Amino acid sequence: MDRARQNNNTRAFFIDTRVRAYLPIHEAFFPDIDTPHHGVIASIDQGLFKRVVEEFARVNERAPEQIVTLGPLRPR
Repeated sequence: MDRARQNNNTRAFFIDTRVRAYLPIHEAFFPDIDTPHHGVIASIDQGLFKRVVEEFARVNERAPEQIVTLGPLRPR
């Protein structure tokens, strides 16, 4: 929780690396993305960002049947 507060998050969160989503990050898909308090609300420190990127790299090395892939842009 302390790390979440340091990054301006009101509560801690969990990233489930068994699931990945391909999402279009634009106004047509997220109509309120440019509205204040929508879109990017908090930030992530460099150490945690590096850990997230490393973990998702490991996810992508897994067999495809071990990963749930979601989103409108997911590969078919």
